[in-house]
Amino acid sequence: MIMQVELYVSNLPPGYTEEEVSRLIDLPGTVTDVTLLINQRTNMPRNAAVISFDTEEKFWFVLRLMNRKFVGDYRILTSPKEPTQLLRIPPQLLKSQSKSIAEYLGESDLKPKVQIHRMIRLCGVDFVQALLDETNRIEKEGGVMLPDESRRRTKGGVFFHLARNNISHKILKPIFFAPLPEPQPPRGKSQPRQESAPAAKPKPRTAEEVLIELRQLYRQAQQKMMQLQTSGAPSDEVKAATQQMFRIKSQIDTLLRKYPNLG
Repeated sequence: MIMQVELYVSNLPPGYTEEEVSRLIDLPGTVTDVTLLINQRTNMPRNAAVISFDTEEKFWFVLRLMNRKFVGDYRILTSPKEPTQLLRIPPQLLKSQSKSIAEYLGESDLKPKVQIHRMIRLCGVDFVQALLDETNRIEKEGGVMLPDESRRRTKGGVFFHLARNNISHKILKPIFFAPLPEPQPPRGKSQPRQESAPAAKPKPRTAEEVLIELRQLYRQAQQKMMQLQTSGAPSDEVKAATQQMFRIKSQIDTLLRKYPNLG
């Protein structure tokens, strides 16, 4: 089954007819339907149309052809009416084009860079290039003022203003209103170490606490030595246990000499 393909054609001259739109594609039998669009609020023509054709194999050709068309001073802008699997752009090309266009427009923030990437992926390289050409033409002619007339739009501002007015609503939403991706840390670089609160310093033990601990260790060493002697353990094990017991006894004696009141 052949899938019907629909393209959104915008920036048409005022008063352009369906027959004139159809003639823009110089391929006999390609176009099956043309629908001029009306602004629902004003009931006035939107200078845009939807063209339908049933030849998937000519999708790329028609898209490229239409984005190179001029009618007088009007640059025709054409993109898919809806997201389509036919618009397959190699990931490397998508990445490089997105980066170069963002740099050309002077856009360094995440939001416009993501929107440019989505626009190329959903509308095609030819449409975005035509949009850039139209942006440059407008800039050379003096640019576009902001609604409050406070200043001119930036080059990126003109580009996005044109995009919003020349893309179908079904494409606008995933480009401009979908959530932004979470920023990812650079590859190969570890995350900055978060400073943790300094650990509380342990409270110094009193001499009495140290003496209690040493006496407990001495009793344990003494019991171990006696067990080794009664069990007939090798003499070197008995000797090691005896030495350990005397070392602890020496530490106790040193502590008692320093603090005679502990005895």
